[in-house]
Formats: sequence, C-alpha cells, structure tokens
Amino acid sequence: MKKHRMILAVMAAALLASCSDSPADTSNANGSVNTLSVANAESLLAESSKAYSDIDAAYSAGYKKVGLPDKETLTAETPEGVFDLELEIINKNCDEEWKTKKGTELEPIFGNTDEIGSMKIKTAKLSAAYMINNSLKAEAVTPLNSDLIKSDEIITLNKKTLTSLDEKMKKAMSTAEEYNEKSKEILGDELDSIVYEANKYNGDGGEGYGVQIEKAYKNVPVLPYTAQHPIESYLDESNELYPLQGYCYFNNDVKAVLYHPENSYKAVKADRLEKIISFKGACDLLEENLGDAAHYNFEKVVLMYEPRADCSGGVDFPNIKCRPKWYFITFSEDFYANCMNCFTVDCIDGTIDAAL
Repeated sequence: MKKHRMILAVMAAALLASCSDSPADTSNANGSVNTLSVANAESLLAESSKAYSDIDAAYSAGYKKVGLPDKETLTAETPEGVFDLELEIINKNCDEEWKTKKGTELEPIFGNTDEIGSMKIKTAKLSAAYMINNSLKAEAVTPLNSDLIKSDEIITLNKKTLTSLDEKMKKAMSTAEEYNEKSKEILGDELDSIVYEANKYNGDGGEGYGVQIEKAYKNVPVLPYTAQHPIESYLDESNELYPLQGYCYFNNDVKAVLYHPENSYKAVKADRLEKIISFKGACDLLEENLGDAAHYNFEKVVLMYEPRADCSGGVDFPNIKCRPKWYFITFSEDFYANCMNCFTVDCIDGTIDAAL
C-alpha cells in the first residue's frame, strides 16, 4: 500500500466564500505543503452547480501524468449544488413498530397479493426496503446461489454502455429504479437511490441480472465503493469510511429475486458551498503533484461525497459526515467485491489522497 498526502494551502476566503464551517487550518501536520497564489487558486474554482463545466478544457489540456477515461464514459450529472453535508439514518433508534408498519406499506411495490405470498417483505436494517422471493431464489442465477454461476460481466453504466444494453438488462434497471422511487416516498428518504452498475451472470440455469444501487444527494453520489488498499485514515474508527450501496437481483425472466438497498437518510446539515475545485481544477492539481515519472490511466472520474462516521464513541448509528471530493478511479481485480484504487482531490481545500 502506498500513501501520499499533499495539502494545497489556498486562501480559505477563495475556497469557502459561503461555507458556514470553514476549516481554521488547512496545513498538513507532516509538512507536505504546496502553496498556490490567490490567482491560481481562483482559477481552479467553479460554482458548485457548474463543477463539470470545464470538462472540455480538461480533455484538451494535454496532461502527461493524468490519463482521463473516454469522455463518453463519464457519468456526470449536473449537480443542483454541492454541500457541506451531514446525514442521519432514519429510524436510527430501531423502532420495530415503525419497521412493521413500513414493511406493510412496501408490499404493493413488489406485486399483487398472490405473488407476495412467496415473498418476504420487510423494512430491514433500520430503514431500508427489503424483499426476497423465496420461490425464485433456489434456481435463480445470482450471487445468492454462487454454485450456479460460471462467469459474470460487470457493466459500469454511462453514456457509452447504456446504448449497448440488452432489453432484459434495461428492464432490470427500470424495475430497480421503480422500486427505488416508490420506497423512497414511503420511507421518507431525502437521498435518491440510483442504479450505477449492472451485472450479467451466466450459469447452468440461464442468465441472471443484477444492479448496484448508490445513494446521491441533489445529483452528487455518495461513495459506494471500498478501497482495495485502504489508507490509514479509512481505518480510523473516529473518522471511519462508511460507503453506502445496495443491490437488486433478477432471474432470467427478469423477475426480482432480491431487493436490498441501503438505509434511508435525512440531511441534518446541508450548507451550500458556493465555489469548489472544478473537474479541470482537480485534474490540474493531480498533474502538478504526481511524481515526474508517474502516469495513471483512470477508468472513472466522478464527483462524490466521501461518507465518514465516528464509530469509536459507542453510538450505534452515528451521523455520517460527507465531504465532496473528486475521485480518480482505477478498478481493482476485486471489482466484483466493489473495490477500487483511487486518487482523491478534496473539493474544498485541495488535499490529495491516494489508496493504491
């Protein structure tokens, strides 16, 4: 595992003009600091709702160290804004009466009364919709029955791959999205649940389909991946990385076998950041600070919230604090396990971290 930590000390006034909780100190305790002029710092910034506005400029910049993915593979959604965000799990006190009531309300999402007879539908975890169809589970080619799987194909969804999906995969995606939208309303989730990856499984019984579900706040995803080689700060229990992801699996007839998304959340703090480091600004910082001989070909570049929680204080379900960062990702050989290798560029203070 390699660890790099470089903090770019830029003026707080330039980076956090409208953030109510500006950090008092952006220096690195290890002393690895690069100082930018005010003019250069300002050139890295964009309004948070226009974070992706300089993509074309980045692709024409001629970087030597930063290899960007095919532009068509970018999954950028126009943010409604980027926020200093803190999340609280809905029903964090685990009210069983609430879970039972919501489980009953969720039943109509998954089919008619006769079909529900073979399903187990409830509110799992604390506030996540959950459905498993026991009559389909035994024969379905999904990770639930790994002995049936011979191989699998993982598709990262983007403008390029969406055009080549078969009809069954499209149906699986649209069904999961319908479940997401309807359960969000019932559970009061203030985050969106979005399909971001698709899987096709092959086995003796035919094909099976799966979709991975991530959370997002106003069109900015919350990190769903874990790191193949976690850096020290990812493992710090007082500030532990807390990825949010769920999934939905279907049999060969695209009937849902299992739906198991993340908990539902409400935003207890959402202070809008007027300006953040832009797509090109992040690329520029990475290009400037990588070693002279370095070159990385990234498979995905995306703005995401890095979710962290203080899990050291004996609180069962602490709030999750979300820091906006640019993720420059190469997927590991353990991508099946949702693992990544990455550089991150902090959108607020320019800190660069690497988990490689």
